[in-house]
Amino acid sequence: MLSVLVVLLFGWLVSAVAVKQASYILIHGSIFESLRNWIEDGMHREWFGFEKLRELFTCQLCMTTQVSIWLVAIPLLLSGRVPAVGFVETVAGFAVTVFAVSGLAIWFWNLSESGPKRLEADRKRYDQIIISLRKEISSGAPPEQTSAPSSYMDREMFGRLLDHIESACKGHGCGYSRRDCRREEARQFTVNQMRLGMLAQRFGVEVLLGALDETLPEYFRLRWRNKSSSSHLNSFRDKVFARLTAITTP
Repeated sequence: MLSVLVVLLFGWLVSAVAVKQASYILIHGSIFESLRNWIEDGMHREWFGFEKLRELFTCQLCMTTQVSIWLVAIPLLLSGRVPAVGFVETVAGFAVTVFAVSGLAIWFWNLSESGPKRLEADRKRYDQIIISLRKEISSGAPPEQTSAPSSYMDREMFGRLLDHIESACKGHGCGYSRRDCRREEARQFTVNQMRLGMLAQRFGVEVLLGALDETLPEYFRLRWRNKSSSSHLNSFRDKVFARLTAITTP
């Protein structure tokens, strides 16, 4: 009995490593770069199903689950190793196999990337500090004295921000990763516009980003619930912009 458990545990670990590696290659490997570019091009051409397909190729959770199904669970089911006493037992065994292997694969993936991700976050933070210091030195005045055309983000700038976010994060992974993408793109857009003097800096980027974090999810919820009502796009934007203005106006 102990030997069986050892074999099962070893097989589980090896399967999870294989699933993690296969998923990583599909999402990041150069051998599949042409396939990923073709999928992204099809998404922008509005080909049916290609946006969902790109979500698969930009989401760790989705890809490891799919690879677990096709690489581990289905071959195991066909081999007769998954309990086949009845339909319920078969479905339960199949689900446990998929989630156990994909869950451990995600854990391996996150563990292997935790260090590089932390270094990348530190690098971005230091880059922003250096850029701010260089701008202050070159201008001879602190950022608070920089003039800007308005005291908060105006309607036109807000529309440009939403266009940028929708384009940059379209088909990007699952809902959770899309929220991260939207937050990061909003940050980059806001910082760049402040750097160009197109946005007032008296609020500070963190204050404005906090207001955007509070308001943008409402806009994207409205967009998701009314996918077929593109005629209402401006009304959604006006509604959310009014709330943003109320938050950022003293």
